[in-house]
Formats: sequence, C-alpha cells, structure tokens
Amino acid sequence: MKDLPEDIAYLKITEAISILRTIDRSVDNVLANFEEPGKIDLADFMEKNFMFNLPLEKFGYLTGRSLTTFKRDFNKTFNNTPQRWLTQKDLRWRITISRRRKRNR
Repeated sequence: MKDLPEDIAYLKITEAISILRTIDRSVDNVLANFEEPGKIDLADFMEKNFMFNLPLEKFGYLTGRSLTTFKRDFNKTFNNTPQRWLTQKDLRWRITISRRRKRNR
C-alpha cells in the first residue's frame, strides 16, 4: 500500500477527529486539542519556552500570530527584537545552569 499524500492524510485525520468529537465531546481529553492555536499571552509563553531552539515562524504559530504580528507584538512586549532577546535570554540561562552545576560539584 502506498503512503497517502500529506494533504490527504491531514484531511483524513481532521475528519476522524471531527467525527470523534461529534460522538463524544470529551474525546479531546484523551486525544489532545488539535485546533489551531489562538493568540495567547506572548510574555508568559516566551518566558516558559525560550530555551527551545525554534524558528521565529514556529514561535509565532504557537502564540497564534503570523511572523510579522509576532515580531511587532514581541517588540511592544519586550522592547527588543525576538532574535536579540532570545540570544540574551539563552546566554543568561546557560550561565545560570553552568553556575548551578559548579555549585553542585
């Protein structure tokens, strides 16, 4: 049997989830939520997830924003560019981790 093309597989998965939701609304508790993410609190999300090496497009998607909107909202929230903020935050995080490791030796 051949693999389904990606677009057809996506449609079939979405269709199956829709059918399961029609039968039992609590199915999301078992399967997880596959809906598109809505616009969420950018500062909270970034503080919790900055250490994941994701492209800015993915951070935008996960916060419910286009790349352009993500960059604009980010600048308003942090008064900095996402790239610069992520670099600085990552450096501070690595220094903290390094110091903790040295202390625990």
